[in-house]
Amino acid sequence: MELVSGENTLIIVSRLADPLALKTLEAHGQVIPFGTTGITYDSIACHPDVFFCPLGEHLVVAPNSPAGYTDILRQEGVLLVEGEQPVGAEYPGTARYNAVGTSHYLIHNFRYTDGGITSRSGERDLVQVNQGYTRCNLLPLPNDVFITSDHNIAKVLQYMGLKVLLVFPDEIRLPGFRYGFFGGVCGIRGNMIFLHGSLKHHSQGDRIREFMYGSGCEIVELTGGPLTDVGSIIFLEASGKS
Repeated sequence: MELVSGENTLIIVSRLADPLALKTLEAHGQVIPFGTTGITYDSIACHPDVFFCPLGEHLVVAPNSPAGYTDILRQEGVLLVEGEQPVGAEYPGTARYNAVGTSHYLIHNFRYTDGGITSRSGERDLVQVNQGYTRCNLLPLPNDVFITSDHNIAKVLQYMGLKVLLVFPDEIRLPGFRYGFFGGVCGIRGNMIFLHGSLKHHSQGDRIREFMYGSGCEIVELTGGPLTDVGSIIFLEASGKS
């Protein structure tokens, strides 16, 4: 689990991601392939968004995240905040860190949110949704524009007057489940959206592409295969060696 020095961008991604995706991501920063065993069920054990919640310049981490990863992040200058509760073996203990934070909003089902996240919410408006796996289902684009695969999330954000695209999840793969979620397919760095898979395999692919381009985003398809939920791709801008 060694990183090559000299890059400021760190990329946390499932170690089960397609090898081509991992190779392509290496051109955009230092890749940290992530995985756990014996903590939660296998289908999400390697999903970064189950253990980590980016919030502004901080990264809130579950206290039972494997120490090797948190050590690397700390050494690279990432500002870590340890959460209060561990990731559990089953839902809702698996959803404690699966919140979405933007500059203006913190979006989650706050019945389950870890206190380490809510205590860092600052001036953000708290937006309650029914979906505990919020980050799995919600991709925040620049300027508070969103793509979601959850009807309730879409309804709540649209009621707030925000621009939202609802994507059908049925065509998104997640091993062990009938389907996955759109947010878990994606990572975002600035205005660049990284997809684990290609939009050509989704019936709404052209609409999704148009929506992303219309929001001023670039698209990087990491593989040519079907869209696959890998538990999000987390981009971090390290502040330098600690």
